[in-house]
Amino acid sequence: MLTQKETQAVNDLLYHRWYPQIFLDEHQMGSVGPRMFVPPQADPLALDVHSLIFRQADLLGTGMSVRLEEAGHLGVGSNMIFDSYWPGGTRNTAWWKNVTGLLTEIASARIATPIYVEPGELQGGVKGLPEYKRQSNFPSPWPGGWWRLRDIVDYELVSTRSFLETGARYREDFLFNVYRMAREAIDRGGQEPPYAFLVPADQGDPVAAALLVELLIRHGVRVERAGAAFTVGRSAYPAGTYVIPAAQPYRQFLLTMLRPQRYPQIIPYVGGPVMPPYDVTAWSLPLSFGVEVDEAGTPVPGTAAAAPIDAPVWPGGEVAIANAKGAGGYRISHRADSAITAQNRLLAERKKVYWLKKAPAGGGEAGDLYVPAGEATPEAMSRLSRELHLPITPLDRAPAGPAFRVKPIRVGLYKPWVANLDEGWTRFLLERYGFAFQNLDNEQMKTGAYQGKVDVILLPAMEPGTIEKGSSSGSGGSPLPPPYAGGLGTAGGEKLRKWVQDGGTLVTLDQSSGYAISLLELPVRNVLEKVPEEQFHVPGSMLRILMDTSHPLSWGMDAEEVAFFADSPAFETRLPDPRFQRRVVATYPENAQDVLVSGYIKGAEKLTRKAAVVEYGVGKGKVVLLGFHPQHRAQPHRTFKLLWNALYWGGLEEVEL
Repeated sequence: MLTQKETQAVNDLLYHRWYPQIFLDEHQMGSVGPRMFVPPQADPLALDVHSLIFRQADLLGTGMSVRLEEAGHLGVGSNMIFDSYWPGGTRNTAWWKNVTGLLTEIASARIATPIYVEPGELQGGVKGLPEYKRQSNFPSPWPGGWWRLRDIVDYELVSTRSFLETGARYREDFLFNVYRMAREAIDRGGQEPPYAFLVPADQGDPVAAALLVELLIRHGVRVERAGAAFTVGRSAYPAGTYVIPAAQPYRQFLLTMLRPQRYPQIIPYVGGPVMPPYDVTAWSLPLSFGVEVDEAGTPVPGTAAAAPIDAPVWPGGEVAIANAKGAGGYRISHRADSAITAQNRLLAERKKVYWLKKAPAGGGEAGDLYVPAGEATPEAMSRLSRELHLPITPLDRAPAGPAFRVKPIRVGLYKPWVANLDEGWTRFLLERYGFAFQNLDNEQMKTGAYQGKVDVILLPAMEPGTIEKGSSSGSGGSPLPPPYAGGLGTAGGEKLRKWVQDGGTLVTLDQSSGYAISLLELPVRNVLEKVPEEQFHVPGSMLRILMDTSHPLSWGMDAEEVAFFADSPAFETRLPDPRFQRRVVATYPENAQDVLVSGYIKGAEKLTRKAAVVEYGVGKGKVVLLGFHPQHRAQPHRTFKLLWNALYWGGLEEVEL
């Protein structure tokens, strides 16, 4: 998704300036297994990657193994742990772009402090190494002893020099094979379907199609735009449709990024168990963005007169009003990705913003944003439209009827002392979309220092025990200093309970929902809480959820959506007692076969008819349990709205326009 400056810089270097044939990505891993992993990698192999990539990776990795063995560096393994399927790593993505990217992983010390590993502490129990002992892919086990930063450097120097040695020896082969793979991709794209991927500019989210096209262009993909209407098969497409030809060097990248995934079954031996995935198994960009992308089963006709582009045509621009005196204000679709950014900016300027409870006359949907005429000039709205690529519709007359007055909110994002990835990604998105927020640490949560300073508290995904008790260990198992140990404890929990009952809004992401359920005694349970991995496992997939679109939490979304689920909870509600009001906002399908949209799932039947999103009234306050990752690593744009709506939900005021 190229969300971070580092990945943007690496992407620009590799695929726009340097165009390497091979490159090496060096990582570190745990301390009690093999000393080093080098290619070949484990099964499964990604279907769309050219087989030459794997053969060249094997050649380079085997050269490393030989040189490491010659140098007396023991404990080097291959064909284990790390598979050849997932495209999420920097070196993995290269495979789909005809570049042989290599991964090495080396055992860690305690940063720069040596560690002593007893022989009995060394262990296997991973894919390709069931026991820590000599086998064909691990011929010289390390016996244990001291492991130092010096050892890491020595192993890395040998493997890196071997990488350069093999690259120099086979330089003409590597160079020609890049050409060979690119040429084959172009030929296949012109000879067999899909001949192209077609992205109509008119989508449910008016901004999402351009976001997707911009991302593909940044990845080095050739994108064209049709200058005239055309027909492919029985489908007609208007002028302005984006055409992504399959006859291009990155054809494999398109096939894996623009289609849903199905993780293959890998059985290590006859009658053996199916090996679970190593990592995330779904990455379909159209599903993440909520964009309809069609495959052309026949060649796109020349009448389309498609021309290559270096940027999408963004929506938005001038907001012209013919008769300013009779203008009724402005309407913004709740479906637009940047609508919430516009709302946050307007509220920060003390402008009035409403969510319409009914579809307005003349077009639009329930939930659309309405800004009265006196709140902003056409010039100001035009500037907003241009900057955010946001369509803004001027109205001849003001809408009448029920609406919600949107109040400015102050978000408190819990940041525990124990490092939490989800908090970082959530903070990144809050900044990007213009929310007013502050981090709340353990001390502030325990003392209730947030009273009167925040309207919403957001708990990122983490285990309930981490929220309540924290962790006694930091990096490398070292105890944390006392000021940074522990969690909210009993005092912090009671402060949070009272704050919610007095009118605050608590929003929980994924596993942190369990903490709210226990703290507030909510009449709901996580049906997956004690289910072993052998019965249910979803390491990172896109699942179908059914939305109650009449609820404001669902506004801007479709009746059927796709959620990113990674070993998340699933809720079974009970009839609430008089202390609570309850409404289920999203559920999983009734049929187990309908649950998985992309990726891998084991035990889908355990999700059928279970709730994915539940909203509770607790005293004067509200609680929203989001039982998956709606903002996972800033990727699933189509469910961002669910989180944004939840943050504003507690402060909506019903009015009549």
